[in-house]
Amino acid sequence: TGTPFVNCPDDIQSLLAFMNIAPLNDPKVFAKAITAPIKNFQSIGLSRLRIATTCFTLRRTKAVLGDKAMKMVDKTIRIAAVPFPEGSVHQACHDTLYEVTRMALVGLFEDQDNKALRK
Repeated sequence: TGTPFVNCPDDIQSLLAFMNIAPLNDPKVFAKAITAPIKNFQSIGLSRLRIATTCFTLRRTKAVLGDKAMKMVDKTIRIAAVPFPEGSVHQACHDTLYEVTRMALVGLFEDQDNKALRK
């Protein structure tokens, strides 16, 4: 899919379930064999995950491809603004979430600044 493994091993499990790769397509088997050991800081969990992913992933680096490396086109970013109707419930929800998130980030940065000053 090209989607990176970012959040947790269970992201990979859902991909295995979609592709029906047994026995790891079963969430209980995956949890016992991979997720639980990783959460318990046991290296066997990551080793198993690495082995499992090599069976269904294709990794082609520029070094491997050499001169045959695909030339990527420049990425185009398009930002579109879609205004909410004035006074709508959606606008109110957005404004509330925006303000709560803004206050949380400001608090986080202030806390980090305070920690830096204490050192």
